[in-house]
Amino acid sequence: MGEGVPEMRLKEEAWGLLWRAVEELAPEVLEDLRGLLPHYREARPALDRFAVWSWRSLERAAPYAHLAGEEGQALLRLREKLLAWAGRWGLSGPEEPLDEALSSLSLWSVDPGLRFGFGRVHVYDRAGPILDIPPLDPLFQDWADFEAQARERFEAWLRAYREWARVRPERSELENHTRWLALRIKGLTYNAIADTLSVPLAEDAVRRGVKRLAKLLGLKL
Repeated sequence: MGEGVPEMRLKEEAWGLLWRAVEELAPEVLEDLRGLLPHYREARPALDRFAVWSWRSLERAAPYAHLAGEEGQALLRLREKLLAWAGRWGLSGPEEPLDEALSSLSLWSVDPGLRFGFGRVHVYDRAGPILDIPPLDPLFQDWADFEAQARERFEAWLRAYREWARVRPERSELENHTRWLALRIKGLTYNAIADTLSVPLAEDAVRRGVKRLAKLLGLKL
C-alpha cells in the first residue's frame, strides 16, 4: 500500500476513509466524543480569547491559559479530556484526530444534531477532485483576467487529479484496511476482525494491514 504514491496524499485519503469507517463501524467513538460537549462549551470563552481553532493553536495557548483564570482552567480541562478521549480509542499520536474532534465539538456546540464531519471540506468525490471555476462576470471582469484565473484553477485541478489518479489504484486496499483499523479502534481483536470478513483471511494478514496503516497515520496502537 502506497509505494510510488506521495505519502501526504495517501494519508489524506486514508484519514477520510477511516473517519467514514469509524462512523459506520465504531459509532461509540463519536458518542464518547459528544460527551465532551459540556467541557467544550465551558472552555469556549477561553477558546475565543486565545483564538483557538485547531489542536496546534490549542497547544500554543495552553502555557498561557493561567492568565485567563477560571476560563483558562476550563481550556486546560478540555485539553486533557481530548487527550484522554484519543487515548481511550487508540487515536493518540498525530494531530488529525484532535483537530477533527475540536472541529466536531465546535459544530455540535451550535447544533448537536449535526452529523460527524459535517463541516469537513470535501474537495474530492468518487470521480476525483472537483474543478471549480467561478463564472465570468462581464460587468466587473475582462476576458484576460478571467482566462488567467481559469487557467490557474485548471492547472491546480490537473495537479490534484494526477495525485488522485496515483492513489486510486490503492483505494480498494486502503478502504479494507481503514475498515479493519476502525474495528481495531472499536476494540476487536485481529482474529475477531478476520472473522468479520466475507473473504477468508488469516489473522496475520489483518494484523499487518492494520499496523501498516496505523504507521502511515502515526497512530500508536
